[in-house]
Amino acid sequence: MTSISTKRRWWILPISLSLLLSALMAYGDERIVFSVFKPTSNPKERPRTLLYCMKPDGTDVRELPNPGRDNYYPAVSPDGTKIAFCAQMVVGTNELGRPRVKFKLMIMNVNGSSLTELTDQYTLLNYPCFTSDGKKVIFDCRRTDGFDTIAIVDINGENLTELPGGFNGDKHPTIGAKGILVFAGVRKIDREQREGLYARMADGTHLLTGKHGGLYPMMHPTADTIVYQCLYQKEIRAALTSISQATPRIIPNTEGCYYPVFSPDGQRILYSVRSIDDPNCHFDTLISIRWDGTDKRRVQYTTDGMYFFGRAVWVPNLALK
Repeated sequence: MTSISTKRRWWILPISLSLLLSALMAYGDERIVFSVFKPTSNPKERPRTLLYCMKPDGTDVRELPNPGRDNYYPAVSPDGTKIAFCAQMVVGTNELGRPRVKFKLMIMNVNGSSLTELTDQYTLLNYPCFTSDGKKVIFDCRRTDGFDTIAIVDINGENLTELPGGFNGDKHPTIGAKGILVFAGVRKIDREQREGLYARMADGTHLLTGKHGGLYPMMHPTADTIVYQCLYQKEIRAALTSISQATPRIIPNTEGCYYPVFSPDGQRILYSVRSIDDPNCHFDTLISIRWDGTDKRRVQYTTDGMYFFGRAVWVPNLALK
């Protein structure tokens, strides 16, 4: 993908060559999977949103199969063989002969084979993630009556179920290694509406209730730590908390952070930042930083009218061959 620059800009202290080589070797088969809003070569055609992947240092950028007109919010199965994603799929033409599209939740093998529709029953679909056993996909959605909730479905498209006890506005689900579901939502607690992070077990037991007013939570790969986006001193920042922690910990040097996610080893945070030169405030840069706010790196940035769309994911392996 030549129109996404692979230049690297480092504004933390220079790293020795030996340390850099060690870091690159440590990444192994790790990949970052993301979506990009990309203009076509024909200015009269509508731009598309496409799935890509790259190494964690921003190199080896590859376009993945993109069966829909728009393909976004990717999630990768624990074994690295499947991608679940939201898509606008072409389902015919309208009376003007233009493509007619429908929101669908899809799943496919990384090479594009075995494309399967999981559901098309909702007017909006966002933020799918796999359960830890890779057998189900959980996502947030909007029903035709305008109710926003969280639903779960088998990877073959069967047994679609909305989570019981959900409230209008539940969104951004993430599942940890212990099967704990964390999501953003609003609840009436002590006679007041409280927006924050919520956690529950499969049996509906709530473990975390209305903490910190955060958005876009992501569970740590092995622990009960959560990274999320929050407003702190009038700046969007990344913060860390846990199921049992009373107060959050703001990660230094993460001003302008959106969509934070953990690296597979839980030591780094990947997030998007907006362009300061773009009047539409599109996301043009992906940043990687240690969980303690040190070793900040620019991983990748877009050019030529392209921009990152939604949350990227950092996975330990991706079955590209």
